[in-house]
Formats: sequence, structure tokens, C-alpha cells
Amino acid sequence: MGPSHQAPGHLSRFHDIVVSEANLIDKLGAACVLVCIYERARWSDLRYIERAYIAEGESLSWFTAEHKTAAVGLRRQQYLPIVVPWQGIASDDWMSSFLQLYATAGLDINKQP
Repeated sequence: MGPSHQAPGHLSRFHDIVVSEANLIDKLGAACVLVCIYERARWSDLRYIERAYIAEGESLSWFTAEHKTAAVGLRRQQYLPIVVPWQGIASDDWMSSFLQLYATAGLDINKQP
């Protein structure tokens, strides 16, 4: 018996919430979980976003100077790019939904949340 394949089912549920009729906070929360999973980053990495670059249909790239490898010296002045692929495991356009939810919540994608 091999390893369990539970992750896609759980990820699909987050995708379902993002495009559902749920309230804004639940939808934005599910989208943020997907962002963290797909970019392989911690929530704390997202708290200090300096700027964003959107390659429509390809990826969302965020840049942060506050990350766990920025402890000392020169690395403290270097930005860590955090890249989120546009396409997830579901066929929906979840990234466009995320960006719309983010704006609807009054957040600016280019500023620290």
C-alpha cells in the first residue's frame, strides 16, 4: 500500500470555495490558502510583499525582503521572488478570481496586506 493521495481532494475543496456563493472573507481565505500552497511559501512571507508582477495567464510574482533567509548582511537587501502559477489542479481560473476578490476586499496587490 503506497502513500495516500489526499491533497488533490483538499485542494479541490479550496478551489470550490473560491468560486462558490460563500461570503467574501471565506472566499478570500480559501484563495489565500491556495496562494500559499502553490507558491510553497509561508503566510508570514506574504505579509511583507513589496510589489507584484502579474503575467496574465501564466503567473503572479510577488517580491519580499522579509523572509527566513534574509537574516543578515547583503541578503537583507535582496528581494525574494515568490511565484504563484496561474493554473492550479482545477480547470477554473482561480487566479483571476483571487485577484478580483483581493480588490473587492479593498486590498492593493502591490502593497503589503
